[in-house]
Amino acid sequence: MPKQATQTTVSRITLAAPDASEVFVAGSFNEWSTTTHAMTRDRQGWWEIELDLPPSRYEYK
Repeated sequence: MPKQATQTTVSRITLAAPDASEVFVAGSFNEWSTTTHAMTRDRQGWWEIELDLPPSRYEYK
């Protein structure tokens, strides 16, 4: 019997931090790792990451 595909939802997290040199997001989705999910900076100093996660409730910081 084939496995059912897990439904996921894309969640976008943004942060204004124009003076930061790097930003990571830690949360319950990555066991609070501070090194695995680097955010990407745009020219205006906004940082962003898109996470493809199964539907659930997540905490992050």
